[in-house]
Amino acid sequence: MKNITRKRKKKFKKSITEEIYLVTPTLHSSYQVELYFEEVDKKLITKGISEEYYAWYLATTYGKKADLIVDKMDFFIKGTPIENLIRAELWYCIHHEMTNSLTDFFVRRTGRLYFNISSITLYFDIILNDFIKYLDWDDKRGQLETKKMNLLLADATTYYSEEFK
Repeated sequence: MKNITRKRKKKFKKSITEEIYLVTPTLHSSYQVELYFEEVDKKLITKGISEEYYAWYLATTYGKKADLIVDKMDFFIKGTPIENLIRAELWYCIHHEMTNSLTDFFVRRTGRLYFNISSITLYFDIILNDFIKYLDWDDKRGQLETKKMNLLLADATTYYSEEFK
């Protein structure tokens, strides 16, 4: 913007970035988040998940959209409640957040590579199979995605004695 003439600058509209909500409907305060967390926790308990962590994770990661994920759990009839939850989370991310790769899901969207790395190995095969089904991946794509994810896992769990040069 420094190199643009005044006349040209006047043609630009004022930025509204600060007014754009990232998640709708929004939770406007930490108190609302706490109330919603409790609501999600009650729903998860009825579905067989009693650990509060999952309600906290959904409420703080997806906001009110967590309802879609919790409701989608009923679609999956095989597996444990937690397996059905992560499958519902993947379904939401693919259908509503343009997630299109294993790294997209495990790193960018859920942050599991950095904050819950053990869950990746636990649910990797389930998530890979769902990706194959949802996005019609062939064997070559499945192998490529697996290779990329394994590389990231190795990097995240390897101690390097010096910085890369």
